[in-house]
Amino acid sequence: MVTGVGLELKDYFLSGVEIVKLNGEEAVKVSRDTRAFVPAVLVFLIGGLAISIGVFIQDGLPPIGKTGMFIAGMAATNLALSFFVAGMIHIMARLAGGRAAYGEYYRAMALGSITSWTQMIPFLGTFISLWSIPVNVVVLEKTHGIARVKSIAIVVAAIAVTAVLLYSLDFV
Repeated sequence: MVTGVGLELKDYFLSGVEIVKLNGEEAVKVSRDTRAFVPAVLVFLIGGLAISIGVFIQDGLPPIGKTGMFIAGMAATNLALSFFVAGMIHIMARLAGGRAAYGEYYRAMALGSITSWTQMIPFLGTFISLWSIPVNVVVLEKTHGIARVKSIAIVVAAIAVTAVLLYSLDFV
């Protein structure tokens, strides 16, 4: 277990569950906790692993010798996309009058993305993960201190830009 002056690792994951329940105060609390960065990164790395498992269940294992690379690649891609999308959302939020620093938004958003772990369940996990949309709206609203309507517009714009980017790069 990771321990220190702050919370234990499991407590950060439990904070993520609270954020998933749209607890904006919890989002603000972890956004201000700089020690939440490592657990936040772990959420996306584990999410990448969960996506890999879901692909294996749905499509079967890749050829022997490529499984490890697929898992590592999925985890790394998931993490890289988290930084990119959080940065895009953060820039739009700042332009809309938001006050949070990038790291503050990232920590709360990432811990609230614990729903990505459900993607190991083919089909159902994808639908459960859609809950991250309202979660991100609340996290954005609470951490940046901007109106809900602005938060909704920013999250929808980020989804659109990310979808166009991923499709144009043939990732999807």
